[in-house]
Amino acid sequence: MNILIIDDDFMLTGGVKRTLKKNFPDLNVYEASSAKEALVIMEVNHMDIVLTDIIMPGMDGWTFIETYRHRFLDTQWMVMTGLSSHSDFRKAMQLGVKSYLLKPFSKSELSKNISELIHSSKSFN
Repeated sequence: MNILIIDDDFMLTGGVKRTLKKNFPDLNVYEASSAKEALVIMEVNHMDIVLTDIIMPGMDGWTFIETYRHRFLDTQWMVMTGLSSHSDFRKAMQLGVKSYLLKPFSKSELSKNISELIHSSKSFN
């Protein structure tokens, strides 16, 4: 199973990757620092889960999901952000986002959400 982490904060992506590799050793974890870099990775590798930040330079996370969710139909989308407004939650639901993590989040919170996505993904296969 493949997962892509998109965030321009290298410390965060590194920590998320370490947590995922420790708790889910069978996952192939990819990292991208921008939507542009993420798209290049996704064109070459099928991603089961994409975990993206919302506020990034260039294309933001909302625009990335909205633009590419129909192209990558089997991908489950997950958001991690410091934004917590009602309109952000509503936007996430409208875009079919499966999980919404508020920064800062704990390792256990991350692992729980990823575990749920992995389980729901396997139930479709």
